[in-house]
Amino acid sequence: MSKTDRTSGNPWWLAGTALLSFIAGYALDKGAGGPVPAATPPAQSAPAVQPQAWFSSVPAAPTSSAPVASGNPAAPARGDALAALQALPPANDGLERERLVSQLAAALRADDGLRRRTFAAYLKAPQGEAAARLASALGQADAPDLEQAALRASGPESPLPERLASLRLLASGNAPSPSTREALLASLNNGTVTDPALVSATLGALRPGGVVSLAEQARMQTSLQPFLRAPDAVTRQQALDLATAWAPKEAGTVAALKSAVSDPSPDVRATAVAALPRTNASADEVRGVLMARMSDEREVLAVRQAAAFALGDTPMDATTMAAYAAFMEKHKGTGP
Repeated sequence: MSKTDRTSGNPWWLAGTALLSFIAGYALDKGAGGPVPAATPPAQSAPAVQPQAWFSSVPAAPTSSAPVASGNPAAPARGDALAALQALPPANDGLERERLVSQLAAALRADDGLRRRTFAAYLKAPQGEAAARLASALGQADAPDLEQAALRASGPESPLPERLASLRLLASGNAPSPSTREALLASLNNGTVTDPALVSATLGALRPGGVVSLAEQARMQTSLQPFLRAPDAVTRQQALDLATAWAPKEAGTVAALKSAVSDPSPDVRATAVAALPRTNASADEVRGVLMARMSDEREVLAVRQAAAFALGDTPMDATTMAAYAAFMEKHKGTGP
């Protein structure tokens, strides 16, 4: 088999080629506005690229060269999906928003320069409605180079807002690749990530996707144990969600959920009761826990409602059914 045959069928070689092409394209874009830096000699190691610099100095979105009538704002260039989405007023209806998000996502799949500009725009304004639109389009694009860019920007060299935005982006699209999950898990285990907000965001990006190996599943369960007992309630909730997503049938997950039913945080308690029916706990045990939470007048209503909704997905005897029906009738219309 020739070298070409071996590399052209290798998915790792293809992903690496796409990422190199993506970075090279950015270098050409950046050089268009100034001198092109000298190439790094082959014998030297290239300096690490700082994520915040990688997408800086991105070319501005093109604008239409057609004359504009006096008093009217300049319109985005025809076909510039990024500019069209950015120009959409915040109060616009959802259908138009979804149309433009889908249009941009489709364009992102075929245009690496547009991917760079869109990712840079997202990092510059990582909060609010405009950021949510861009994150939705970037997540739908499902491009390996975007995943790698987000992973790099989530590292300790980036400012905290960019790190959080990048992790949210990794969590918003398809499940990250195994190599990205390994990198994120390593950042939790080696102390690179310590800020509670970063820990929570990292856990949110670690959900499984497709078929996962037993080894990865076991490693994830072991790594999650400290976060199930973390001082921060949001971290405990994220870890509980993740444990249920990775191994809902394992005894360790069942034990963690049963313990979390009594957690000091109502959000954690609600997560625990909602997840119990998906585990290997016996039907009688699940029903008993849910009935106790639903019937406890001292419990906050949101947790009682979460228990009632979970109870609706489990087999009920006559007594349980009567209590469930009475609770639902009493709290009808109050929302979860």
